[in-house]
Amino acid sequence: MDIVIRGMRNVLRNPLRLLLVVFLLGASLMLVAAMVSLNSSAQQQLANCYPCPQQYSCESEESARRCQHRGELETL
Repeated sequence: MDIVIRGMRNVLRNPLRLLLVVFLLGASLMLVAAMVSLNSSAQQQLANCYPCPQQYSCESEESARRCQHRGELETL
């Protein structure tokens, strides 16, 4: 635990190092937010490409699971 406190003290002592740490943490958080956004967009596009309307019965287990996952099919 002492090494963490010593590292934080060293970062706070040097303003350039502090800016670098803040920039790197901010960039990593922005990349995570972009990946989450792209993942949800890709999932939405896949859901639009493979619709499973309720009026049709799902033929395979995989399509039935997909329909159930999307909330379009109550029971298998």
